Amino acid sequence: TFNLRDLSKVFQGMLMSDPNFVKEKDGFIRLWSHECMRVFHDRLIDDSDRTWFKELISKTVKNVFNVDYNKIRGEHPNIIYCNFSDPKSLTKPYVELTDRSNLSKIMSDYLDDYNQMTTKPMNLVLFESAIEHIARISRIINQPYGNALLVGVGGSGRKSLTTMAVSIADFQLFTIEITKSYGMNEWREDIKTVMNKAGVLNKPTVFMMDDTQI
Repeated sequence: TFNLRDLSKVFQGMLMSDPNFVKEKDGFIRLWSHECMRVFHDRLIDDSDRTWFKELISKTVKNVFNVDYNKIRGEHPNIIYCNFSDPKSLTKPYVELTDRSNLSKIMSDYLDDYNQMTTKPMNLVLFESAIEHIARISRIINQPYGNALLVGVGGSGRKSLTTMAVSIADFQLFTIEITKSYGMNEWREDIKTVMNKAGVLNKPTVFMMDDTQI
């Protein structure tokens, strides 16, 4: 189900963008459609609903903005906005990822940076679909109170891609360690720890928990 909070998430996502990079009507429409896709489309569970929603976006753009969505969408079937397309940028603006020729190398460099800083290196093949998922997760964790439930079969990369997104954002990742003696007392201590990091020390923190830990 959806409510007015979801509608506000569309505008919250649009406000992440930099007005210096969204100057014309077509760019604004692409940004709006991207945020609608992230808030509503990504939570639909079957192909028929997803197809219906894409058609609804196209019809709405035609009726409200009087332009053909398929013409302004660009060469890629999926629009991606992110803030990690330029690793050298200090401001990290939230911009559309139009030039994807260098994307694989950029993501490989991010992965190498992560592997050099961790005791648990990851060996990932970052194809375009995986990068799209990283962009989705990155968008969520960069928003205030951002949270997500990632659904997928075991081994599909939910934890790995989240770890990558957290590393790219330069946030801290917090997970719990389940042992045989783990109980409510240990859970409360872990919650205290993550709350202290995020609230008291003011460190950007992502709390990740998987289904095997419940």
